[in-house]
Amino acid sequence: FWNQVAGSFYPSDSETIKSMISDYLQKAKKLSELEKRDLVGMTAPHAGYQYSGPVAAWGYKQIEGRNISTVVILGFSHHGFYPYSAVLPYDSYRTPLGTVPVDTELRDKLVEKGKGIIVANKTPFMGEHSMEVHIPFIQTVLPQARILPIAVEGRGGKIDEGLAKLLFETIGGRKDIFVVASTDLSHYTPYEDANQTDKETLKWITEMNLQKIVEEGPGANRMCGYYPVGVLLNFFSLYNNKDKKGTMVYYANSGDTSGDKTRGVVGYGVVMFSLPPGTRTGEVTQGEKEKFSALLTNYKDLINSIAKKSIEDAILGKETEIPEIKEEVLKQKMGSIVNIYLDGRIYGTGAELSFELPFFRSVIESARKTILSDSRYPTPSPDRVGEIEVEVYAISNIQQIEDFQVETLEGDGIIVKGKKGEGIVFPQEMDKMGWNKEEALQMGCRRANLGVDCYKQNNFRAEGLKLEVLKGEKI
Repeated sequence: FWNQVAGSFYPSDSETIKSMISDYLQKAKKLSELEKRDLVGMTAPHAGYQYSGPVAAWGYKQIEGRNISTVVILGFSHHGFYPYSAVLPYDSYRTPLGTVPVDTELRDKLVEKGKGIIVANKTPFMGEHSMEVHIPFIQTVLPQARILPIAVEGRGGKIDEGLAKLLFETIGGRKDIFVVASTDLSHYTPYEDANQTDKETLKWITEMNLQKIVEEGPGANRMCGYYPVGVLLNFFSLYNNKDKKGTMVYYANSGDTSGDKTRGVVGYGVVMFSLPPGTRTGEVTQGEKEKFSALLTNYKDLINSIAKKSIEDAILGKETEIPEIKEEVLKQKMGSIVNIYLDGRIYGTGAELSFELPFFRSVIESARKTILSDSRYPTPSPDRVGEIEVEVYAISNIQQIEDFQVETLEGDGIIVKGKKGEGIVFPQEMDKMGWNKEEALQMGCRRANLGVDCYKQNNFRAEGLKLEVLKGEKI
C-alpha cells in the first residue's frame, strides 16, 4: 500500500523526515517511572509534523528500542463513516523511509474471528493520515516491528466494545504488541481555552474515565479520535490488574509548537497505559515463532561466527569488540544460551537472560560465559579454539509459574530459584538427556542446592521458591 499523505502531513524526502524525527526524539525524554513497566499502548497525535511531531515524539521515545514485534495503530477515516472497522488487504505499507511489513497473521486472525466487527477493505485508508503519520516514527524507533493499521468505525457516539474485546482476546497476553490510539484534542479554540479543555480531557483519559468521555460524546470538540481512544480504553480496562495505570506523558498545542498563539489552536497529548512487569507473558503464535526462527536460521553462520569469536577472545583473555550489525532481526532484544562442545561432548554453557540486549550482543555475553563463568570445565587451550563447536538458542521470554501441575507444565527449559541459588535446566539438556518434565524439575532443584522434590506444591509454596520456564528456539 503506497503512502497517502507524504509531502503534505510530513515530508516526502527521506532525509528530511529522518532529520525532523531525530530532532524531535532528541528533545523528548524517557520517563523513569515507565522504564520498568510493561507498556501496553498510548494515545498520540496525528497532525502535520511541524505541529504535532514534537508531542508524538514523547510517546515514541518511551517505546524506543523495546522488544516490540507489532504496533497496532487505531485510527479512523476523516472522509466518511463506515459500518465496520477495517484493516488493509495489503502485505506492506510504503513510506519515504521504506516498506514496512503488515502483520498479516494477526490481521487475518482478527478478520476470521471478528466477523461482523472487522473486515479487510482499503477504502477507509484512501487519502487518510490518522494512521500513516505514525509509521515513520515506528520505522525509526522500532525498525524491526511490523504494523497493523485499523480504521475504527464510528457512529452515534457508541464505542465499539466488540473490537476492544476481539483485540484483547487475540493480543491481550502478548507483551510484544503495542497499541497506538491516534487522536488530536480540541480543534481551533483560543490558546487558553485549549489548555484548560485539553488538560481536563487528558485527565479523564489518564484516569481511564471512559464514562465521562462517553457522556461528553464525539461532538464535544474534545478529541477527533473519540472512537480509537474509546477502543483503547475499553481494551485496557479488560486487564484484571489493580496496578494498571495511565500516565500523562506530554501535552502541547499548535500554539506552543508553531509559536503562533494568536489564532485558534489544536491540542496534542500523549497518555501511556502500562502494567507491572510480568503481567503479560509475551507469548507469540506458533506461526510467528516459526517465522522468527526461520529468520534467525538465515543468519546461522553469522551468529555462530559471533559466538566463536567471543569464545576465542575469552580464552585469550581479550575483550570482544562489538561488531557492526545491519541485520534488524539480530537487533531484537532477546535472551540467549550458548553451549560449546569439544571431542563431541559438551564443554561449557553460558546464558544471558536479561532481555535488555540486542540478540547479537546477548550471544556475545553468553558465549564468553561458557569460558569465564562455567567452572565445571577447564578452559580449553588456545591451540584447540578451531576444534570448538557451538550451539546457540534464542530465548524469547521467561515466564514465572505460580501454580502448576507437572504434567501440564509447558516450556523449553526450567529455572528453579531459591534462597540458596538457582538451578537452570537448559532446553538442549532435556533433549539430549531425554528427561521428562519431572526429571528436569528434579535436576533444577538439585542445581539450586535444594531437595530433589522442592518443586512439589506444598514445599514449593512453603519455601518461597520461584519456578520459571524458558521459551525459545534453537538456531
